[in-house]
Amino acid sequence: MRTAIPGEKSTFYAYCTSVRVKHLDGKKVKVVVSYRNEKLDDRQGPSFYVTNMRFWESKKVLQTLAMRWPIECFHRDAKQSLGLEDYQVRKVRGVKRHVAMVFFAYVLL
Repeated sequence: MRTAIPGEKSTFYAYCTSVRVKHLDGKKVKVVVSYRNEKLDDRQGPSFYVTNMRFWESKKVLQTLAMRWPIECFHRDAKQSLGLEDYQVRKVRGVKRHVAMVFFAYVLL
């Protein structure tokens, strides 16, 4: 499995379309089918992505998904190591302050 390095460019071949999903009460979603090579014969097969952002192009969907892993790593670190989930305040102002301090600590580290 090849992992992408932030800032590294990768080429993907994608097809996208909007479809109605019966299990979502007939709402439309965008489906993006992505392959890593031009021949469309990946060993692991295509990747399928579904989003409710129907006005996005396939490039935007794939770029957004590429940012997902670093964001999830940040959330894990903020919760486990910096105490993001340990706050016990009642007012929105206190929550905002706590989150700001956790983000500040993350930047310093």
